[in-house]
Amino acid sequence: MIAALVGACASPASTASPAPSGVKPTSTPPSGPRPILIDTDLAADDILAILVLLRDPAVEVRAITVAGTGEVRCEAGTRNVRLLLAAFDLLHIPVGCGRPTAGPNGHEFPTEWRDGADAFYGLELPPPGVVSGEIPAAVLIGDTVGASPAPLTIVVLGPWTNLADALAADPSLVSKIAGIHAMAGAIDVPGNIEFDGVTA
Repeated sequence: MIAALVGACASPASTASPAPSGVKPTSTPPSGPRPILIDTDLAADDILAILVLLRDPAVEVRAITVAGTGEVRCEAGTRNVRLLLAAFDLLHIPVGCGRPTAGPNGHEFPTEWRDGADAFYGLELPPPGVVSGEIPAAVLIGDTVGASPAPLTIVVLGPWTNLADALAADPSLVSKIAGIHAMAGAIDVPGNIEFDGVTA
């Protein structure tokens, strides 16, 4: 299914369906696409969200950071993100990964889940070729937000450790962030995932 979606997203549609009667078609604002940074742990639903964002003319993806505290591990996560970017000929977008441990109160995802994310859920894409080195996620977030002429929107699809580290290193970044769109998961509860008797 994911492979089919990659193919569909990588090939622009030849025709556009007309908007339903009474509904105004959306368009890119005159000021240009909204600059965004994607922070992800590359779970299966994240991959689909990234595919949509990479093809959406209303946004411009400036960087992608991988949360090493989520489902995917750093080495595999950055590799798999670059496979996606290569499929769209977007290898100029920088990629970074954050710390691998969540801290004393953090919970790790089950090993089986992490292994599946590392293996890209069986998705096979051509290798990206020569790519630039990895940048620490907190540094990449700080650099990308700081270099953006317009306030940048951050799309958080996984744990918030990368964003927390970036803001801890430079609290002034808050004033340069237009907003945060998040798949927030569990808030003020033990967790929203139960596996083998463990809530995470």
